[in-house]
Amino acid sequence: MSKGSGRRFGHSLRFQIIAVTVAAWLIPTVALSAWVLTVFPRMETRVTENLTLEAEYGWSATAENLDRLHALARDATYDGELAQIREHRAAGEIGSAEFVRQSRNYLERKYGRETLCAYAVYLPDGEETPLLLTQSGNALSLESREALRRRVWEAAANLDTRCLLLDTEGDLFLIRNLMNDRMMPFGVLALAINREILFRPLQDAAARWDGTSEIVLGTDAPVEWGGSGTGIVRMESEDAVQYLRHSDSRDWTMHWRLKVPGDTVYGEARRFRLILLALVLILIPVGIG
Repeated sequence: MSKGSGRRFGHSLRFQIIAVTVAAWLIPTVALSAWVLTVFPRMETRVTENLTLEAEYGWSATAENLDRLHALARDATYDGELAQIREHRAAGEIGSAEFVRQSRNYLERKYGRETLCAYAVYLPDGEETPLLLTQSGNALSLESREALRRRVWEAAANLDTRCLLLDTEGDLFLIRNLMNDRMMPFGVLALAINREILFRPLQDAAARWDGTSEIVLGTDAPVEWGGSGTGIVRMESEDAVQYLRHSDSRDWTMHWRLKVPGDTVYGEARRFRLILLALVLILIPVGIG
């Protein structure tokens, strides 16, 4: 074999080796990159879907709590017991002490063991009206009772037959005028809401995602949270994701924002991406060599 043919054979063999080496590196790298481009969006979509499902569950459970509170407030009118007790007192059939005893018995039976209510307040109509509470409300001082009486009467003055959510001095109340079967008012009912129980589903959802929960309850005013409507909104400027939800119930209005750090939502996909990038960078010298 001549020197020229030997040189050509050597070059050809070297080229083949290089070609095989590059192909062995390039094909897996291209395939891996294509797989990454396909899988990562799916991973992010799956995570945001899970976030949405948990947020929706928290919202639904809280909405059920609010609906139950409104039903409890309406029951005091519809079952007619307090109205009957009040009529017996007005007719002189029972004295003041018996009126208070029967009214408190009703409050205790109806609301005393209801976890959504911290305590219940009944203000019968009349200039010298007593302030009747369940046992759990007896810890209120005289000053607190008088302040509560004023707040409740003021809030109920123009309420008619609707319910009102009153957030005042850190306490949240559901207030409703009480009517008899002739639609004549005979008092006001105020349910002090247990915030921890009411909002626990929303707070639990936030805790599971290491997020923050912001709730605005009982106002029709628009809430500006960098988005509108319902669903996931990605906040690129803050590297965060927020879930927004606004109520459309006729009995109550609530706005909620669940804000989750971007790393909590996309952290696993991001770390996987870095591992694959490092793997590709390691393979480059191998391919070149």
